[in-house]
Amino acid sequence: MLAQHTLTFADSDQPALQVEYDSDIVQLQEYEHFANTIQQWVSAGERFAAEETVQIGWSVVKVVNEAGQLVLFEPRFQHNSDEVYSRGITLTLLHLRIQLAAYDSCDFEQSISFPSVFMSAQVQKDITSFPAINLVRDLTEDMYSGWLIYDAAYQGDALNEDDFEVLSLYEIVCMRPDIIPFMALPDGIGVTLSPSGVAIWNRQGEEYMIKQGSLIEMINSEEAS
Repeated sequence: MLAQHTLTFADSDQPALQVEYDSDIVQLQEYEHFANTIQQWVSAGERFAAEETVQIGWSVVKVVNEAGQLVLFEPRFQHNSDEVYSRGITLTLLHLRIQLAAYDSCDFEQSISFPSVFMSAQVQKDITSFPAINLVRDLTEDMYSGWLIYDAAYQGDALNEDDFEVLSLYEIVCMRPDIIPFMALPDGIGVTLSPSGVAIWNRQGEEYMIKQGSLIEMINSEEAS
């Protein structure tokens, strides 16, 4: 069901923001946390005008002027669509929940690290054709997210640059939405996604223990059934 809210800002010159989301997907407390965050930013001096963007988690939300009202739009994550943005913040808050849950599935030494969905990554060509893939994150630099994504069965001591291309994370996840939960894991972390489940490992190749009741344990349980 579509929920619609108007965010107003007392004692501020910030115009109201129109926000909508699917209440069958987004929990009310998730929206309230989002709304409180925007209120705090405005109180601290931040302002949101038409055509400006703001990063929420990894999503980049856009302010659009519709008939004189400021409305929030989000990336729509649809492959082969000319329209990148659509009304609402449903996927923004859903992805935030999922990525936080993936991070909380293990005891990582580093903090969670949200890239922008429009940052780039190196990805092996024909990435949709591989049943098992590795995701390996290095340091984020400028507009490079640090992610390297390739066939888990890739042969060779070193990766051949001719087998790879540079795409935005947005383009990649439109083709492989199964990687969305892991995109905010910190640098130095590797992930293997295969038909048998998910494994998380560090630079030394040592696997992390998956917490009971966590998102990743639930994914692995579903794959095993």
